[in-house]
Amino acid sequence: MPLRVHPGVIGRRLDDCYVLIDGDGEQIYELDATGARVWELLLEGVPVAGLAARLLDEFEADAARLRADVEALVAELRDARLLVEAGSVEADAPRSPLTPSDARAPRLAQGAWLLRWCAASGDAPQLSRGDAAALDVQRRPDGSWLALAGDVHDAPRAGFLVRLLARESLAPAIEALRGAFVVLSFEAGTNTLRVWRDAIGLWPCYVVWCAEQKTLLVSSDLDVLQAQPERARGFNAALVAEFVRGRASVAQCRETFYQAIERLPGGHRLTLGRGGAAPRVERTWDLFARPLRWADDDEIATLEPTLERAVVRCIESGADSVALSGGYDSVTIALLAARARQRRAAVPLTALSLAMVGTPSDESAIQRGVAEALGMPFRVFELPALERCDDFCQRALAHSARSPVPILSMWQWAFDALLAGATDGRRVMMGTGGDEMFIVDARYAEDLLRAGDLRRLLPFVRAWLATSPLPTRRVLAELLWRAGARPLLADTLGPQLTRLLRSVLAFGRSVSPAPPALSTRPVTELLEARAAREARRDGSAYVAALRELVHGPTLMLELDQSGAWSARHGRRLCYPFFDRDLVELALRLPPEHLYRRGQMKSPLRELVARELPALPPTQRKVDFTALGCELVRRTGAAVWQALGGAPALAALGVVEREEAEAWMRAYFAGQVERPAQAWRLLSTEHWLQQRTD
Repeated sequence: MPLRVHPGVIGRRLDDCYVLIDGDGEQIYELDATGARVWELLLEGVPVAGLAARLLDEFEADAARLRADVEALVAELRDARLLVEAGSVEADAPRSPLTPSDARAPRLAQGAWLLRWCAASGDAPQLSRGDAAALDVQRRPDGSWLALAGDVHDAPRAGFLVRLLARESLAPAIEALRGAFVVLSFEAGTNTLRVWRDAIGLWPCYVVWCAEQKTLLVSSDLDVLQAQPERARGFNAALVAEFVRGRASVAQCRETFYQAIERLPGGHRLTLGRGGAAPRVERTWDLFARPLRWADDDEIATLEPTLERAVVRCIESGADSVALSGGYDSVTIALLAARARQRRAAVPLTALSLAMVGTPSDESAIQRGVAEALGMPFRVFELPALERCDDFCQRALAHSARSPVPILSMWQWAFDALLAGATDGRRVMMGTGGDEMFIVDARYAEDLLRAGDLRRLLPFVRAWLATSPLPTRRVLAELLWRAGARPLLADTLGPQLTRLLRSVLAFGRSVSPAPPALSTRPVTELLEARAAREARRDGSAYVAALRELVHGPTLMLELDQSGAWSARHGRRLCYPFFDRDLVELALRLPPEHLYRRGQMKSPLRELVARELPALPPTQRKVDFTALGCELVRRTGAAVWQALGGAPALAALGVVEREEAEAWMRAYFAGQVERPAQAWRLLSTEHWLQQRTD
């Protein structure tokens, strides 16, 4: 009887090897480069009898020796129950103790689309749209076609696909585009399907490859894919575990919280030919493909025009409002938008704001003042009296069932309420990205300490202290220890001695109880192996941080959630700070330029001070942590009790149930000061229960 991969196996590629956890979660296995390729072929549905032939096409090796090695590896995989007989009870078992519900998307919603192609059949790919606006499609008489979802900048929409399809070579033209988009193309002559995503990944695109049916599914809506009968069921336990722990790895940029559904990362292209081989995913945009060259003075002088062009591009794509807080990011966007509209004598954009009246986080006076100074209509949504808000957690978690990811922020519901209630704002420009582009990552401290450059370290630390809302002790601990000295010591002493030193330094101090650990040793080892491999790098720690920034998992999850929530209200969000041209310049700005005036975001501060001298925004970032911690602690216990603790997380093997519930009781009792950890546990458990049959 033919063999197939055990459906309970968890596997992850790490560099040139493959790490596997057996279906019982008790053993961990590591395959070398050849073994990793064998495993990938098995996932593609290649029969055991055909493995050696496929490998001989790819590797130079003695045929007899290769066949013997493959047979030995297959025997080991079978003995370990990583491979099982097709049709057996084990083979047909569910892939997870929890089965995600498939009843969330009975039909395509407005703005959603779905591509389905069985590559082994003689049929062409099928495209379905929730409405005509979801996807523009242009076809040729020979059966080839081109489709566009989203917005392309600097090109008239009318006739765009006709002009693009007429080009002799599509790839260079598509890969040079600016905007937020997904482009799909099918070439009938070569039976080749390609999917491109914009450089940053601003337009959603999810992929399912069904190896057994040789079928590819692509959609802008994760729930649409979740509802398709071809896909395998199961949550991605490893990603859930990393999320609950607060770990973020670059490998997550392709993963979602579902085992079978992947994200096509920004700046990548997927290619699938007829026949049945797995899709090939390749990077098409990489700012760090060559050694990073810092911007010179002439390039730095173009920063403001580049940022203004990014804002104008959003306006030309239909942006009619700005999400206005009291911080420099959104004020800068509002200022440049007002300037652009004045030059065109156009109707001003509307400012949309949240107000936390009566709290230390209230920025309504600044928000109103900026809107009035710029001549913008002002729409404000006042949150209910938070000191008397006994249902804060219920409000914060109310949309779990419709969210593609666990609710990331305890304040997300408030912005959702603003979008739902605003009559203006079909397309809203966001200040998201200002932190990423204009705050120097804490890991720059490692570079300065490694170089012994205390003269430059001091102003860097001072700028962080002058900007961050966190207590001085926490900022110094982050910069000088966690981001700075600890990595240096780990390189010198090794991780075990570094942990020992850390324990000695912490001796006698009161520390919060550690968050609940993963319940299974193999999953813990898998995550530690991934973290260790990602920690291996050469060169600057700061450049490594920049490399991770644009396609980092936290940003990808934020874009997934914000896009899904805003689409539900018929809104679209625009991100000027993630304009490709601006990103390519901002990430090359010398670090000292970003805090040359003694605070982070110096270029934005200088622009706002020049244009709005009488109305400076807040000098420090507004911190909602203390207020949110108080509200979650006061209102979250009832939600946690209603959930029954952590049964879903425990069923996935992410936490020991008793340990997690004891830790949460300590948090609600005020014995633990880790609000972010408590929120991740509460939010993820609620999300899993809402998304489970």
